[in-house]
Amino acid sequence: MVIDARSHQRAKLAVRPIGGVFMLRAANRHFRLRCVDNVSVSGTGLYLPATLPKNTQVTLTYTEYDWHVAIQGHVAWCKNSPKHDPNGDMRYPVGIRFAPNNSDENTLFFLALREYLDPFGGPLYLA
Repeated sequence: MVIDARSHQRAKLAVRPIGGVFMLRAANRHFRLRCVDNVSVSGTGLYLPATLPKNTQVTLTYTEYDWHVAIQGHVAWCKNSPKHDPNGDMRYPVGIRFAPNNSDENTLFFLALREYLDPFGGPLYLA
């Protein structure tokens, strides 16, 4: 049996293009995120084109027009075997845990993606 150690419930995101730019920066690498599987105020599930070691410090940013939010976190887990993401590309599933001491920024980040929340599940496709 797998025990879910998440401190907040994750919400799936609707399958439609997002209006802003969603980026992840880790270890001097930048990834424009193309697929977000789920999000909560404490973390998110992503698909990346490369693996990242567990506990790697990351910065997630979301920019839409003149609004920008950046949050800190770390890699909670990363699967070493790639899967086809919902766009059909090979990607590595990665779990990001947001820094718990930045609850205001974490909430802003979650709210930035709020309009894409899908009560029926499914990942978010990014342009």
